[in-house]
Amino acid sequence: MMNKLCLAVLAMWCVEAQAVLPGAPPTPVEGPALATMRLCQIFSVRAAWGAQARFKGAPSAFKYVARDTVHEYFMADNAPRDGIYVAEDLDPYERRAYEEVAFFGWKRMDVWLSAEPDRREPDWAALPAVFYQMCKDAASNSADGPPTD
Repeated sequence: MMNKLCLAVLAMWCVEAQAVLPGAPPTPVEGPALATMRLCQIFSVRAAWGAQARFKGAPSAFKYVARDTVHEYFMADNAPRDGIYVAEDLDPYERRAYEEVAFFGWKRMDVWLSAEPDRREPDWAALPAVFYQMCKDAASNSADGPPTD
């Protein structure tokens, strides 16, 4: 009898708790603003990666290595200075998209260094914000999305 009473109380408590707890969070609507935000986040990190390579003296050549190696270079800030490193497992479409954006960052840093040759090393964690803003501005000024020059 005591077991049935405990089970009944437990069941009532679960029903009451379920009524008070919020449901599953709403699924975000994939609207234009969210799509632009995601695009600009990816753009900003890839462009900053290319800019960092240029600042550290790397040529605009791409080097393909294992994804884990790229991750290690990125997280430890120790990429070799002989190129812009890209994960070798990207398909041709992904590779081209990555290269275009990283090269954009490389060229942008080249312009900055030409204007100010003694430029101090940027805060690498903050640099993507500069490219994010460029992307966001370009997206709001045109339907074409992020900058490509």
